[in-house]
Amino acid sequence: MRRKPEPDVTAQRPVATTKASGRGRVQTFRMARADIFSSGKMRKSSNEAPESVVRKIGMIVELLRHQRIAFSRYAAQYERDYRSFQRDLQQLRKIGVHAGFQISHIKDNEFVDLVALDKKTRNLHPVARNALSG
Repeated sequence: MRRKPEPDVTAQRPVATTKASGRGRVQTFRMARADIFSSGKMRKSSNEAPESVVRKIGMIVELLRHQRIAFSRYAAQYERDYRSFQRDLQQLRKIGVHAGFQISHIKDNEFVDLVALDKKTRNLHPVARNALSG
């Protein structure tokens, strides 16, 4: 029995280009491809990391440097609200289970502490340890 071919998951969207002609400038449209997620939303073609990933990496670095993350600093740096802070911490706790660290509950509605690191994480290579402490 033959399988059906997978449906095309790309869409075409118009992209304007302008070129000179004998009668002035003419604008033409061509169709550019854009990836579509199963939800139907189009994805931007970019090499930049998503904002949520940048926040979480920044939070991990902050924890390793200072053993604490304060909401006030998080809000100022990332321009996010308290609920986003809670969600990011929840996701970091899940990551920590596999990556070898543990984060406290939120204290005084303001900060969390790094409460545990496994041996591998504690014994980072000296170059990495110096880079993080700088």
